[in-house]
Amino acid sequence: MNEDYTKLKDQPTADMVEVRRGKWIETQEPLGWCDVDCAECSVCHESWIIDEDSSIDDYECMWHYCPNCGAKMDGGAK
Repeated sequence: MNEDYTKLKDQPTADMVEVRRGKWIETQEPLGWCDVDCAECSVCHESWIIDEDSSIDDYECMWHYCPNCGAKMDGGAK
């Protein structure tokens, strides 16, 4: 038993990081003469323009993680 404990104790540990969770928020940003629809990360507040043929629902289906901060887009803290 002591030998098993020593083997286990000597194993390398995992490098773990807390998972940040967020959601996409639909916003409007001024762009020249008009406002454009954007998807904003609820964690880092970085936003991206949503194509005029798309919706926030399409964005949620395509982007499961924020490309800026890496937050998992699963609706926020659970």
